[in-house]
Amino acid sequence: MEYLDALYNSISKGRSTMSGMKEQVETIKGKDVAMTLDYGDTDQAGQTAAMFVKSGINARAEGSAVTVNGSLDAILLATLADSDFMYHNDGNAVSEKYSLEPRRRSSTGGRP
Repeated sequence: MEYLDALYNSISKGRSTMSGMKEQVETIKGKDVAMTLDYGDTDQAGQTAAMFVKSGINARAEGSAVTVNGSLDAILLATLADSDFMYHNDGNAVSEKYSLEPRRRSSTGGRP
């Protein structure tokens, strides 16, 4: 989470390039992770698991939880690719990749 927070901050402040972040990810190549993420919502968990799988990462949804196993660098590189699409306002690339709307609103009107 700290890495993703730093990534967001550096992108939003225009101080980073994706290539620079990719170089940082290379330093953790080969480190595997296993985690369970609880989304509190079965639909969101299912969509998230599908996004991981479409990015080549082993994941499955069970109820509102998503179990993820795989290479941390693969997860971060997939995140960087998607972040790059959205940074350049290329929501169509995200839609094509995941068959989802690039920006969704929750039922309460805010962003999920």
